[in-house]
Amino acid sequence: MKNIKIALELGAKKLKKSSSTPRLDAEILLCSILNKNRLDLINIENKALTNDQNQKYMSFIIRRSNFEPIAYITKQKEFWSKKMHINKNTLIPRPETEVLVDMTLSFLKNKKRPTFLDLGVGSGCISIALASEIKNIKGIAIDNCSKTLKICKQNLIQNNVLSNIILKKKDILNNKFTQKFDLLISNPPYLREREFINICKSIKYFEPKNTLVADRYDGLKYLHFIIKNYRNNLKKNGILALEIGNYQFKKVGFLLQNYRFRLLKSFNLINNDIRCIIATKI
Repeated sequence: MKNIKIALELGAKKLKKSSSTPRLDAEILLCSILNKNRLDLINIENKALTNDQNQKYMSFIIRRSNFEPIAYITKQKEFWSKKMHINKNTLIPRPETEVLVDMTLSFLKNKKRPTFLDLGVGSGCISIALASEIKNIKGIAIDNCSKTLKICKQNLIQNNVLSNIILKKKDILNNKFTQKFDLLISNPPYLREREFINICKSIKYFEPKNTLVADRYDGLKYLHFIIKNYRNNLKKNGILALEIGNYQFKKVGFLLQNYRFRLLKSFNLINNDIRCIIATKI
């Protein structure tokens, strides 16, 4: 039987060709099996793995060596310090989306009972983060996939915010809402088809394409529809919060101006590309 130290060394070695962080990946995968954190591994590195633990660990390593994302292997991803259940029907939550939530909170903190509409809820990460930070917030969250909504509901229950959020099976591109909200928020599909073709294998072969790709042309299909068709669902002084794709800011800015929105705030990544925006209608 292998001990933990040897298992990690072997796992990292097998992942060198498929991961830029092979040792880290090996540690995370083993931690998920042992129900330990990475610091714990140092103290128990000489402990032997059982046959079942070793077999499961090696199966995880093989899956990761075939570029499967760790979140799908472990079936979870942390977002906003909350654990989210993840599977092939949900997009894996990303740090950019945490930035979007953080930007949004500063505009809602002074509202007594804010309301929101989450367009394309996925795993529920955005709605859960908002509900965990603002006690009296109420929201409606939509997605067009029943399997995704099932996972989302599981996450709402797990994070004790089910009473704050109503889930509905609806397509973003079919707005029949008459309600007005303090916040419209979305991380919609925004990739062009050719961007997806050239994207890294872990995304291309495992994450749901329909949550990533908007169209063949400029990736603006969903962003354009939201800006144009959900405008009347915002209350006075309500805000629109969107995650957008690389190099889309100029075109999105034009859409905002064309449909009478004023940009309030934007966030630049390290490469100075703007990926998150906050706007209000005028």
